[in-house]
Formats: sequence, structure tokens, C-alpha cells
Amino acid sequence: MAHDPLAGCRVVGFDLETTGLHKKNHRIIQFAIVGSDHDGSSIHFES
Repeated sequence: MAHDPLAGCRVVGFDLETTGLHKKNHRIIQFAIVGSDHDGSSIHFES
């Protein structure tokens, strides 16, 4: 069995959705945070 280097760690990913690439002309329309806590329980938040 392979060793899991992330075992016992909190792992989080972040996603950002925008209407474009220029901050003066575009805006954030949605964001999300997903991952798992050190005990394996799910972490999630989205707007």
C-alpha cells in the first residue's frame, strides 16, 4: 500500500468564477471552497 503524504492534513481547493479578466470591467460572480479536514470530513462553502 502506498503512503499518503496528505493523510491527517487539511486539504482545500478554491474556485473563482468571473465575467472576464479585467478588474475594472468585470466582476466575481461565484466562488467556492471545497476540501477535507484532517479527519476526512468534508469542507465546502460556495456563494
